[in-house]
Amino acid sequence: MSEHNIGTHILNRYENECVKLAIYNFEIVKDCTYIGKILTSKAEPRPEIEKKNTDANRAYYALLPPLESQSVPRAEKIKIYKT
Repeated sequence: MSEHNIGTHILNRYENECVKLAIYNFEIVKDCTYIGKILTSKAEPRPEIEKKNTDANRAYYALLPPLESQSVPRAEKIKIYKT
């Protein structure tokens, strides 16, 4: 068990991968999503960039059929494209 002083609180790391801060216990994880951002234990930006690329590709391919359709008027396609 190791202890680290953080301000007036003592942070204890236990063998079961938990962190105790004051009266709270926190599980140690490799990554998590917080306010839409992917946080990793290594603080890498790569997973966040990959998630943005995946989301952009999903949106693009979801809109591709109406944009290629000849039955949708051009004005409507422009509205779809701009939003």
